[in-house]
Amino acid sequence: MVCITAPTGERSLDRVQMVTVDWVLLRGLTPSEQREVHAGVIWRQYSARDTVVHEGDPHTSVYLVASGHVAVRVCARGGPALTLAVVGPGGSFGEVSATSPRGFRTSEVVALDPVRVGVVPGRVFDRLRHSSPALNSTLAEILALRVQELITRFEQTLQESVPRRTARCLLELADSFTTPSLQAEAPVVIPLTQDDLAGLVGATRASVNQALQTLYSTGLVRAGRGRIEVTDVRGLRRYTR
Repeated sequence: MVCITAPTGERSLDRVQMVTVDWVLLRGLTPSEQREVHAGVIWRQYSARDTVVHEGDPHTSVYLVASGHVAVRVCARGGPALTLAVVGPGGSFGEVSATSPRGFRTSEVVALDPVRVGVVPGRVFDRLRHSSPALNSTLAEILALRVQELITRFEQTLQESVPRRTARCLLELADSFTTPSLQAEAPVVIPLTQDDLAGLVGATRASVNQALQTLYSTGLVRAGRGRIEVTDVRGLRRYTR
């Protein structure tokens, strides 16, 4: 666990609380390295739909998600932005531009719900990379895992139907958006549009819409404005088996 003092708001910064988050990226850091992150991190808070990072920005900071969720998107030529991933508490983003000689953002990152992130300035992250073998090892593992996830998604695109991939994706998102305070049988609200879901599934919006219509008819999922609700997580889990 990496325990860092984090302010509860971005704009007022008038209250401070202790936030304990097990950030995968920071696992293995020594106590002195953790203190260096603590001293250098800048805390920010964003509202839903705020843009956290713009694609092409010349920045090398790394972002640690303390609460909330963000969508990682790339701009497709002649079409809507393509959602590649959703990152929640304990996750991070910005590592690629931080380690690239170009130092430009390769994607856009947008808050899906109220989000609090810790921004590790590029100079701090770069200094840690050059002094911490553990950080370099974890960074390599994270990037390798992301490549493997892309390969797996590509294989699923070739081998599985759109309805099955859609149901599986919704189940994974439901697990990500479930909070400890949420009652077991309560619906899970996923603040994603059908365009977002299509990007994650790797299918056209029309195909995903058809898959959703089937799921709506089962009562496992229902539609909302700019969101999708999983009304029966256990049922959806059985449906994907």
